[in-house]
Amino acid sequence: MAYYLAAVREAFEETCLIVGGTKADTSGPRMGHRRKELRAQLLEGHRTFQQVLEDLGTLSDARALGCIAHWITPGAEPRRYDTRFFATVMPADATPVLNSRETTASLGPTPDEALTA
Repeated sequence: MAYYLAAVREAFEETCLIVGGTKADTSGPRMGHRRKELRAQLLEGHRTFQQVLEDLGTLSDARALGCIAHWITPGAEPRRYDTRFFATVMPADATPVLNSRETTASLGPTPDEALTA
């Protein structure tokens, strides 16, 4: 469960979207500014993720995530990582607000386009 909760928080840090949010307007454009403010407070250590969810009046449902990969850095590498990758469906009305400190680009391919690439 810890991996799923970390993925939900990481998604918010990188996109300002609440994975599996129970309140539709948390992903709409009118909430973008508020979500961005709360993300900054979270990243600066002034708010916990739980407080962010409370401030937005929503919950997150980690069951909206699917674990799609588990990679471990080869043993010969000096720095080792044990990483899980998750995917979720983004609501059609979602407006991500990217965090330029963590995200350099965003793509929205269809599954067929991703497989072709």
